[in-house]
Amino acid sequence: MLYFLIAVACASLFSIMFKLCRLKDVNISQAMLVNYAVGAVFCAFQVGAAPGSKAAASGFAGSLPFFLAAFLGFLYVSGFIVRDYSTQRCGVALTTVSARSALAVPVILSWIFLGDKAPFWPAIILVLASLTMIAWPQGGFSADVKDGRPLSRMAILAELFIIYGICDFSLKFVQHLVSASVPAALVTLVLFTSAFLISLVYCLVKGVFKTHSFTWRELLAGALIGIANSACTVMVLRALGQIPATVFYPLYNVSVVLVCTLVGMFFFKERPSRLQIAGMVLALVAISLLALK
Repeated sequence: MLYFLIAVACASLFSIMFKLCRLKDVNISQAMLVNYAVGAVFCAFQVGAAPGSKAAASGFAGSLPFFLAAFLGFLYVSGFIVRDYSTQRCGVALTTVSARSALAVPVILSWIFLGDKAPFWPAIILVLASLTMIAWPQGGFSADVKDGRPLSRMAILAELFIIYGICDFSLKFVQHLVSASVPAALVTLVLFTSAFLISLVYCLVKGVFKTHSFTWRELLAGALIGIANSACTVMVLRALGQIPATVFYPLYNVSVVLVCTLVGMFFFKERPSRLQIAGMVLALVAISLLALK
C-alpha cells in the first residue's frame, strides 16, 4: 500500500507541474530534457545501491525487456509532448482524466495475455463511466469547437488515451518478463536514459537551444518533474509486484484523477460542471467497490 500511495502522490505532482510550467513561463522542452536527465541519475543511484545490481545489469543488457524498456522511452517523450499541449488546451483535470482513463488497456490486456485475474467488470465500467463524465466538455460537444475544427480537443484527449494505455501495458509487460533479481530501478534507468537521448534529439531538431537559454526555472521545474516521474515509475513497478494489475490500475488512475481534479478546482480555478462533479462521486463509488473486491 505504501508503494501505491507514493505512486499516486508522484503521478499527481507530475500532472500538476505541466500547468505550473505554463503559468511560470517555463520552456517545457528544456524542462522535459532536464526531467529525463534527473530521472536517469535518480535511477542510477538506486541501481548502484541495490545488492547484486551489477550481475542483474549484465543479464538485463541486450535482452528483450531491455529493448522494450528503451522503446518505452520513446513513448514517454511522445506522451510528455502531447500532454503539455493537452494541458494548455484542456486544463489539468481533463488531461489527467484522459491519460488515466487508459487504465482499461493494461487491465484488459494483462488479463488476456499475462494471466492476471479477470477484472471486476462492474467496477471497471463505473470507472470508465466516471472518467467519461469528468471529461465531457462543459456545454456539450458544441462547446468544443475552435477555429472551425470540431472536437479537436477531444481528439487530443483520445491521443493521450492511446499513448498512455500502451505505456501502462508495456511497463507491466516488461515487469512480467524480467526476473525478481532485476531491480525495478534498472528497468527505469534504461527507460529514462532512452527518453533523455530522444528528448535531446527533439530539442536539437526543434532548435530549442538556439531560441531559448536555460534558466533556473527550467532546471528547477525539470528536476521536480524528473524526481516525480522516476519515483512514480519505480513505485508503480514495485506495486505491480504486490497488487494484480486488474486491481492496481483502476485504483491508481482514479485516485490520481481525483487529486488532480481537486487541485485544478481549488488552485487553478478550473470550475467543473455538475456532470463532472457527479463523475467524481461515481469514481469514489468505483474505488470503494474495488477495495472491497
